[in-house]
Amino acid sequence: MRREAQSPWAATLYGEKDVVDLLLEINGRYPLYDVKITITDFEKVKGIRNSEKYKENTGKGLSMLQSNQQFAGSRKILNIGNISANVARSLGTLELSSQGKQLYRINIEARNGFAEQHLKFIKLNGKWAMAQKLIVNGKLVREHSMPEFPKNENGQVDWSE
Repeated sequence: MRREAQSPWAATLYGEKDVVDLLLEINGRYPLYDVKITITDFEKVKGIRNSEKYKENTGKGLSMLQSNQQFAGSRKILNIGNISANVARSLGTLELSSQGKQLYRINIEARNGFAEQHLKFIKLNGKWAMAQKLIVNGKLVREHSMPEFPKNENGQVDWSE
C-alpha cells in the first residue's frame, strides 16, 4: 500500500445496537492486489488463553498448527482478491460483547502493502463508544476516538488488551 494511496478505514457504529458494520475503503490512486483480511477478536483470544484446555496444552510443546487450531475461533479470514482504487466494499458485521467492551485487530494484507486497524469499543450508559487507529506499512497513519471514549491522563486511548 503506497503511503499516499491507501487508507482502509472502516467501521460504523450504531449507538445502542451490539453490532458494527465494517466497510473496506480504498482511498487513493492505486488498486490493491490479492487482498486478504484477518479479523481477530481479542475478547475471544483472552477467553481461550484463560481456558483450562489452553493451560493444559501450553506445557505440552504444541506445534504451530495445533496452536493455531486453538485460536481459530477467535479469527475470521476473508480472501477479497483485487480491489480498485477509490472503492468501498462491505465486509459484513461484527458482534460486540455483552460484557461491555471489545477489542478487534484487523490485518489487511495485499501484494502491494499491509495495514493494521485496531478497533476498541466500550459501552457507556447503554451506548457504545469507539476508538480506532490505522497503521499502514508500520507507520501510524490515523487515530480517532469518539469524544466520550475514555482516555488516560495524557488524553490518549489505552490500546492494550
